[in-house]
Amino acid sequence: MEIVQKEAMLIFATLTFSIIWIVIIIPQLMQSEWFKSLIPPLQYILNSIGFVTLCMVLFGALISYYIHKEFVLKEILRFGLGIWVGISLLFDLWLPPYYVNYDGSVILNVPEVLTGSAVDATVVWFWQQLAISGPLLYYMTYIVTPLIFIVVVALILAPEQFMKFFRGTP
Repeated sequence: MEIVQKEAMLIFATLTFSIIWIVIIIPQLMQSEWFKSLIPPLQYILNSIGFVTLCMVLFGALISYYIHKEFVLKEILRFGLGIWVGISLLFDLWLPPYYVNYDGSVILNVPEVLTGSAVDATVVWFWQQLAISGPLLYYMTYIVTPLIFIVVVALILAPEQFMKFFRGTP
């Protein structure tokens, strides 16, 4: 099928935005004291905007076109975001270096390398806001959170199948 002009322009604009964000904005953020002073979730979001949109264009658009033989904006967003959550959040969370030790103490806090923008730092910050600390913080960060992320990815990528699975229907 032929690509609709409006959708092609949206994909091109998103790709352009992604490249500008990754090539120009992120290097500026990395040198900014203002950015380093932000709480981890804000650092993560600002650092990831370009990569999320790039993932939507590269993966979301391709999968949408493969499945529907056309670009469906809702599907581009769904697949792109689902793949981003799966790849970025899970892999970054499980791959070293780890942000907290098994006793819940922060072991990686080097602002010069933007540790605050890491998924671990964001997750640790979230759990600390709920007054979780010590060894429980480690387990919540590296065991419970990935399980939550897996459920979120399943809900994003295949909500109907996810609900059928929990209802026990084929």
